[in-house]
Formats: sequence, structure tokens, C-alpha cells
Amino acid sequence: MRQWLRLPEAERRAGDGLNATLVAALENRRIGRGARGEDNLLAAPLAAALGLERVVSMDDHTADSPDADPKAAGEAIAKAWDNPSVAKIRQIDEQLHARIGDAEGVMEMYRTMNDRGRARRMFDGDFGAALEEPSPRQYGRGYVSYWETRNLRMAANIRESATPTLDKVRLSSSRRGGLGGSPPHLPGQGAAARGIGAGH
Repeated sequence: MRQWLRLPEAERRAGDGLNATLVAALENRRIGRGARGEDNLLAAPLAAALGLERVVSMDDHTADSPDADPKAAGEAIAKAWDNPSVAKIRQIDEQLHARIGDAEGVMEMYRTMNDRGRARRMFDGDFGAALEEPSPRQYGRGYVSYWETRNLRMAANIRESATPTLDKVRLSSSRRGGLGGSPPHLPGQGAAARGIGAGH
């Protein structure tokens, strides 16, 4: 998509190996029809505008696996989510969404989403509640384990993309150390993308 967006508009047409079907698919992604994600709507246009050569995927679904009993798992998690913290979040979000049409309303949403109290309430209502979910098959713990694995793999993707390279040889250190700056461990922190310029 990034390569497509870097073409002059007059050159975004069938030819040179692209047929009409492929062109239509690319254009549908460009204008937000079909699959909608941060890669199409934000990362690729930004990378094209900045002249970056790559867009590196950060989200990771390799931990995805079906539950043995999806209905029971869904019911258990939904029951865990029926708690005062989630109710309060929904109440606050309704008020924020009602003001999303003006600049101050947008800024208030950003401030609220990044407030420490919001993170605490999110944990209590989601992961915290799931860890205490009492089903015999421990569906809540499975849910938390999935998100923990997914978030750690996203952190690894971010770390790898930021590692300097020299003539295609990746330099690494075997010294022990933590990942300073891993993303917040909260659901809803979905896909993100980072454009990497040539030579990095």
C-alpha cells in the first residue's frame, strides 16, 4: 500500500503487471473500504508522505487459538466483565463520545484515555476481573495469558524494528536487561505501525 500511495495519482492505474482487479483492490483499501485498520488508514499514508521505505507491522496474532468451548468461554468472560469498573468506564465513554464533534471534546478524550486512573480502572474491570473468574476451565486466566503473550510479541517486534543493522547483520547483546518502554499492558492496544527509513 505504501508503494501505491507514493505513485503520482495519474500512475495509479492498470498496467505494468497490475490488472484492473488489483487496482480496484488497492483503491478500495486506500479510501477505507473493506478491511479497515491502522496499517491502511494511518501507517501507509504517513510513511508515503514522509518518504519512508518500510512499514513494519507491530501487532501479532500468532498466539490466537480457538477455545475448546467458545460459547462457555464467551459467557465466562462476559460475566467477569459485568462489574462496577466496566460500568464506570462505559458511563465516562458515553460522555466523551457525546463531545467528539469539537476540538475540546477530542482533547478531553485524549486526556481521559491517558489518565492513570483510567489505566487502573481498565485493569480492574478487564484483566483483574478475568484473573478472578471462577470457571473450572479457568477461561479468564486463558484470556489474560493470550493477551500477555500477544503484548510481549508486540514489544519484541518494536524492539527488533528499532535495532540498528549493519550490512544486513543484526547486532545484538546477550547481556540481561529489561525492555524499557514496552507498551501498556491493556486490551485495545491493538495494531501499531512504525515506518523505518532506508538504512535502518
